[in-house]
Amino acid sequence: MWQGYVLADYAWIPGYHQLQTKIGIDYFTSHENFGSDGVKSDLTSSGQLTTFKEYKFWAEAEYGFVKDWSALLKIPITSGLVDTESETLFSGSGLSDVDLGLKWNLLSRKAVITFELTSKIPLYSTNNPQFGELVIGDGSFDLGTQFHVGYRFNRNFVVGFSPGLVLRSSGYESAFKATVFGGASWSPVYIRLGMDSYFSLSKPTTATLIDSNSTAGSGGSFARLSKSQDCIAMGTRLGVFINNQNRIEASAMGSIMGNYAPAYFKVGLNWVADFDLYKPEEPKIKVKEIPFETEQQPLDRSKDSEFGSPTKNSQEILN
Repeated sequence: MWQGYVLADYAWIPGYHQLQTKIGIDYFTSHENFGSDGVKSDLTSSGQLTTFKEYKFWAEAEYGFVKDWSALLKIPITSGLVDTESETLFSGSGLSDVDLGLKWNLLSRKAVITFELTSKIPLYSTNNPQFGELVIGDGSFDLGTQFHVGYRFNRNFVVGFSPGLVLRSSGYESAFKATVFGGASWSPVYIRLGMDSYFSLSKPTTATLIDSNSTAGSGGSFARLSKSQDCIAMGTRLGVFINNQNRIEASAMGSIMGNYAPAYFKVGLNWVADFDLYKPEEPKIKVKEIPFETEQQPLDRSKDSEFGSPTKNSQEILN
């Protein structure tokens, strides 16, 4: 199980009647913004240096409901803060945007190809936030598609590429996104190095340098309510299998360039469990009927042995 997971990586989906569950926590921090010119500047509020922090607790379930198809549900609880050295200026917490997904595995050989349809459902409106409130979602309904392509070189090494498109609402620009990764595994440990990229399809036209998010509820950070951001980040994931059904993963990722985006660092820890829900039918005992011998049948068999050819009655028994 562990090698199948790391070699296929994003393109791997649970098998028929297999349930994969994940529970995790992510910590996100940013004290700088990538402005409209791509240059980093300090995150400030009312002239004070501030830091954006986010804690996200999440649970995810993915189930293979038919052969080569799976469905995914992810529910996060988010708590966000914008702090100075001495006080909290903005805060917000609660149930955040819910993710739904549907995967179809087209090819499961040395090369692995999977098509994914995703959606993000906002649970509340981000319009007109209260004073001091940091919104915990985007308020945008998103619909996306993505192809996951993985290639296994041998038992230990794999690479992959996942391009996709996100269609957004509520004034957010649609975007192209892509992930590139390389993975290696040595039982019971596996590691993956990757790069995530996100590029909005259009940008606002302005002659003024923009280095802070002025939208109410954003806390000045482009980590919240950025309508047209670009961002490239690099990171790693390390996993250890406890047994065939359970593993622990630790991850780290940081942005390296962007526009209208946060300069951030994120770490995460999660537990993954796999369950086989398939219950085969109990085998049925087949009883073969044996015809009742008549007094004439033994006599016919003796004639067969004497003359070397079956009689009519013995031939019926053989048939």
